[in-house]
Amino acid sequence: MYPQTLDNSEVLKGICVSPPYFAFDHVVRHGSAEVSGGVNAQTAATREPAPISGAEAGRHLAILGTVAASLANPKPGRHYYLARRALLVRLDDGRVTRPAGLTAQAEAHFEDRRVARAQGTLSADGEAVYSLDVRYDVLPEPTFLRIFGAHRRWTGGSGRSGPSAYATAPPLDVLEPDATAWAAELSSVTAEHCPGHFEDHPALPVAVVMGVLSGLAADCLAGRLQRPSLQVQVMRAEVVAHALAFAGERVRFEARSTPLEEGAGVENTGLSGFRCVAAGSRGRVGEMGLVLRTL
Repeated sequence: MYPQTLDNSEVLKGICVSPPYFAFDHVVRHGSAEVSGGVNAQTAATREPAPISGAEAGRHLAILGTVAASLANPKPGRHYYLARRALLVRLDDGRVTRPAGLTAQAEAHFEDRRVARAQGTLSADGEAVYSLDVRYDVLPEPTFLRIFGAHRRWTGGSGRSGPSAYATAPPLDVLEPDATAWAAELSSVTAEHCPGHFEDHPALPVAVVMGVLSGLAADCLAGRLQRPSLQVQVMRAEVVAHALAFAGERVRFEARSTPLEEGAGVENTGLSGFRCVAAGSRGRVGEMGLVLRTL
C-alpha cells in the first residue's frame, strides 16, 4: 500500500493553506500519518546562506506537518491547523552552505481531539539540516469561520502563478536601532503579504513573522560587530504563536540581544541569543527565543 504518491488537489482539501504558501511539488505517504515531499527554497538570500533560511525551513516543515496531521485526523473535511508552539533546531552544525535539492519528511499524531503534534526533518542532498517539533490547535472549518468571520476578505482564490510572494519579506519601516535591539513596523498586513494563508481570511504566517524577527536579530548583530556583510545561520528557534495578525492590522517587530549564559557572548562562542517579539493591533502575535551562529 505504501509508499503512495498523493494528489496535491486532494491534499489541499484537508488543510488550511494553499499555493503559493503550500509549495511542495509532490507529497508521498509512507504510513498512516507519515509523509515526505520535495520543495525548492524560495526566499531570496540575505544574511542566511544556502541551502535555506531557518524561517523558510520552519514554514515547509510546519505545512508538511499539517498534511500528516490531516491523515491522522479521524474527522473528515478541511481543518485549520494553527501552529502554537514550535522548536526548530539546526542539525548539521552549519556545514551545508550550498544550494541543494530539498526534501522533507513529517509524521503526526493527535494529543487530544483539538491538539495535534508533528515532527519533521528537512534535508539537503540527503543530509539533515533542520528539525521541527510543532503543536497545532485544530479547528474544523466551520469553527474557524465562526470565530474569525469578522476578518473575512475576498482574496481571489488560491494557486497564483509567477514568482512566490514569499521570496522577500514584507516592506518594513525600520525604527531607530541601538546596540542591543532592532525594531521595525509593518504598517498594514495586506492579502499580498500572505497569499494562500488563508483563502479569504488573509493572515500573516508564523514563518513570515519568524523571518522578519530573525532578520532584525541578524541586522542587530551585524551592527554590534560592525560587520555590514555579516552572514548567520539560525541554530535554534523556540516559537510561541499567540494570535493571528489579519489583513488591515499593524505589526511591530523587535529583536533584543540576550546572553546565552552568564559571561558568554558571540565574540568568543560564535553564538548569540535574542529575545524576539511581534505585537499587532489587538495584542501580542508571537515571540521567539533565537540563537544565531555567525559565519
